[in-house]
Amino acid sequence: MANASSFNDKYAVGKMDIKRLLDISMSQVDALRTRSYFDFVSRNKNGIYVKIGNHASKILNMSSLDKDKKKRL
Repeated sequence: MANASSFNDKYAVGKMDIKRLLDISMSQVDALRTRSYFDFVSRNKNGIYVKIGNHASKILNMSSLDKDKKKRL
């Protein structure tokens, strides 16, 4: 197995490096959880996924509901 990184004992890890590594890790965890949930919804043909931070109008615009239902909501 190959790894693009190498050990360098002269390299000091700073706060921004740790934050970047945590951001990458959390992004990967989120992607795995989302993929798992989408699989569950797909298999059961029931459910909805709404990511925190999305505005209601954006969610409605992206939905497959017809125009009348969107207006009522």
